[in-house]
Amino acid sequence: MTLIAAFRCYEGVVLCADSQETIDVPGYGQYRVSVNKLDPRRAGDYEFVVGGSGDGDLVEEFTTSLTESIIHWPRFNDDTSARRAIKRVLINFYREDVAASHATDDDKRLSFLICLKHKDDGNVSLWRTSSVSVKRAGDFELVGWEEPIFWHEAARLYQPNWISNHAMLLGIHLFAIAKVTSNVVSGDTKVILARDNGIHVIDSGDVKDLEEMLSTFNKMVDELRLILPNMSIPFDEFRVYVLDFKDKVIEMHQSLLGRSVEQSISQALANPNWTGDPYPKIPLGHKVRVTMTNVDEPSKKIAFDVPFEKMFPPDRANKTVDLGEVKLLFESE
Repeated sequence: MTLIAAFRCYEGVVLCADSQETIDVPGYGQYRVSVNKLDPRRAGDYEFVVGGSGDGDLVEEFTTSLTESIIHWPRFNDDTSARRAIKRVLINFYREDVAASHATDDDKRLSFLICLKHKDDGNVSLWRTSSVSVKRAGDFELVGWEEPIFWHEAARLYQPNWISNHAMLLGIHLFAIAKVTSNVVSGDTKVILARDNGIHVIDSGDVKDLEEMLSTFNKMVDELRLILPNMSIPFDEFRVYVLDFKDKVIEMHQSLLGRSVEQSISQALANPNWTGDPYPKIPLGHKVRVTMTNVDEPSKKIAFDVPFEKMFPPDRANKTVDLGEVKLLFESE
């Protein structure tokens, strides 16, 4: 069993999946193995990603069949044409592959989330299938281990048209719940962002940083939740709890922001063709302190603050960036 989630956001669609699969080995029992359940692909003029629940071999076979079909797809001008194209693949898949499979009836109950982007179109489409039914996905979708608690939490926290950061955090939050309440959802959480400039796999280190921050924050909130309505706590003690909570939250936020700035600067300096992070990791206008040392006289230094987006514009390759007091020249190799 698996869990795959998708959330619409301002930039496009965020998809999340766990990385565990349980397989049956005749005579030996069940074993857990690590698998890649969300794998961005290219075929013809499309980028796409497919996430499915059900028998693993059938999920992979459908993905292969869809890939072979997408190679020949034109650019669709409406949702109806795209839906019909997906449905044709599904009907053939069920008629041939599912009918011939030795999987159990339960494992033949397949559901898919399909995210599509044409290379000449900034829009991203998201589809959900059940049997041979294909429909345009809602604001958020879950397939696989769809426990009511996950739907409840998604509905409680989701907000339409929010930025990708919020959608990513909601997905990471849901999978954290799933991993501690289920025996079939486990392993690293994979996060993908599909947007106007392509389909991006979010760095696993970023995901783990966000997981750790959320885990720490949730424990703090749980503790505070039981303190707030407790009228037996003296006011001065209550005030200390609240102010300590505020200070710790600010410290966590600043720490994560500092690491994000450091990582982005490292990538920008290492690769002049780097076009930026796929999601907004640094607030617009956030200033970076630049310190320059005179090579001949190390004691002489110049320090000034520069907005991050001015320091590393996306089109900086083979151009000079004027920072006022200094010019940075970026050259492609």
